[in-house]
Amino acid sequence: MASHGTETAEASAGAGFVFKWSKEQTATFIKMRGDNESLFTGAKFSAAIAWRTVLEDMGLQGSVTPLQAKKKWDNLKKRYKDCKYPGGHATAKFSSGGPRGGRGRGSG
Repeated sequence: MASHGTETAEASAGAGFVFKWSKEQTATFIKMRGDNESLFTGAKFSAAIAWRTVLEDMGLQGSVTPLQAKKKWDNLKKRYKDCKYPGGHATAKFSSGGPRGGRGRGSG
């Protein structure tokens, strides 16, 4: 029978395992993302490497994938904007102004 070490956790993380974030972990995650801002350069694969660094520093490698970390960050940003700009005012700047504006990647 397989052990419950890093290999099992990595397999679980990659197979649709959903990690349950505590409030403390989320706060640390936000701080670590800010502390590592310089790693998120926009260069190809830089974000995946940067998320991996954040997860390793938090001791979450194997429990959370870099893709899951990115999704967590995107959801946190969306929730922040939804709270800061109730009623969808935050996304208005992303629309093109036309009748089809806002249907692309930046909307919603």
